[in-house]
Amino acid sequence: MTFKIFDLKNNQEISFLNNEFVIEENKKYRIIDEAGLLKKEEFTSIGEWVSPNFATITSTNKVAVFRLKNINIRVRSKLGDDFFNKVKAEIAEIEKQLLISSNGLEETFALTHGAFLEDVAISLLLEEWNNGELHRVLRFLFENPRFGYFNKSIKKNLTKGDVLSSADFQHLSKSTSSFIAHNGKVIPTTIDTVTRAQTHNVIEMRFIKFFLLFCFNLLEKRIISQSLGIAELERKAQNAKIEDNNNRLQLLKSTLRALENKQAKTKNIKLNFNIFLRSKVLDNVKFTGEIDFTSLKLHNQFHLKYLLDLYLKMRKSFETLSSHNLVYLSINSLENLYEYYCLIRLLKDFDVSTESIKNLIKKEKAGWVIDKSIAIPIGVHCDFSLILYFKKNFKGGSETYSQNYDPDYTIELKDRDNNVSYLHLDAKYRHHQYRVKKDDIDKMHTYTHAIKKSVGAIVLFPGKKKAYYKCLNSLVGALYCNPLEPLDLKSGVQDYLTEIKSLNTA
Repeated sequence: MTFKIFDLKNNQEISFLNNEFVIEENKKYRIIDEAGLLKKEEFTSIGEWVSPNFATITSTNKVAVFRLKNINIRVRSKLGDDFFNKVKAEIAEIEKQLLISSNGLEETFALTHGAFLEDVAISLLLEEWNNGELHRVLRFLFENPRFGYFNKSIKKNLTKGDVLSSADFQHLSKSTSSFIAHNGKVIPTTIDTVTRAQTHNVIEMRFIKFFLLFCFNLLEKRIISQSLGIAELERKAQNAKIEDNNNRLQLLKSTLRALENKQAKTKNIKLNFNIFLRSKVLDNVKFTGEIDFTSLKLHNQFHLKYLLDLYLKMRKSFETLSSHNLVYLSINSLENLYEYYCLIRLLKDFDVSTESIKNLIKKEKAGWVIDKSIAIPIGVHCDFSLILYFKKNFKGGSETYSQNYDPDYTIELKDRDNNVSYLHLDAKYRHHQYRVKKDDIDKMHTYTHAIKKSVGAIVLFPGKKKAYYKCLNSLVGALYCNPLEPLDLKSGVQDYLTEIKSLNTA
């Protein structure tokens, strides 16, 4: 192989195993291609192209597989595949209760076209097509199509020279048909077995097919609308001719020509989309109205991300959020994923009911959102009533001693006299030798001493060691939120509250 990858920091060569290179997120790598076939556009979002023989890639906050020269490069979480898969599985468990997704981390949208404000969407589509970027990206994706493998059923005829492989023996006893004698032994004549076959029916190609059909439908509706406009202008022009109104007739003819030119251009773009849709690459790609957007958002391939970003931009412009308290559930990096996971863990460990979670995480026409205004009661401890908030905003001056702050999660503590204080929690997707990092503890000091009525702050991080630091009558520290090292966050938070209570009553 002429294609090699090296860790830029220690110059260690990355092995090519199981038909892929495996690299880690947040690291920089050097790529050397002795054949000199590296292209500048291949590194637009993943690194820096230096020459046809040399480039660098940086895998930042993504877990994905991308392809260079038909070679798979898989980016794994710095915390390992087991950590990443366990996070997804735990999120999937609670999302199924909410009917947010059917198989984990999917944002299952009703991908229909009727409710869209099509004028906004079509203008975004035409802008990207007319500047050439969309056409260039689609050409690249079809010249370098994604593929995967599946077990294809086949029949082997041993009397005609077909040879059994080691994998065939698991099918031997249950799928053989007739037998014959050969060299004094009885052997089957045929066997039903499977072989590894290549398919383009993978999530990336299914999304591309969906995107093309989505755009094709928009263009078709625009052409129909333009045809109705042309017919109306022709009718008005005919009336102007009958009325001998030459000035109006000339104005209508000019407008008619302009609309006909626009329709001709729209038809030409639709024709190009139809050519892509009729490509043999998509022959066996199933169309689906449900797309795993989370996996696509975590994808590190520039051209695919460009299509997804364009589609999401078109969809997001269709309808605004109904309240400033709502924030999009946008998982486009591992930090976002971990932040969402910690919220799910808090809700789960504090035994929050499914109905309460449904009030917090909602379905708007624009997508899945979290309502920041919702207060989630999570019980009583140390004579405090506990209420959980997501991204509660504390305004500078009135609620803080300096600027605005919005910790990831805030627990409001209300005592018997209705006096209110706050305990803040922040998710940080990092650790140092499984211990909390100093910078993150410093941030907890900032929350505790900058936000009024605060009694402490806790880092939630994917490590293995808890930490407590007393500071006057407050407490800062860290709790590990790691699916591979389970820690009940309810017990951990209650331990903090018990310590805080003792500090303020001593």
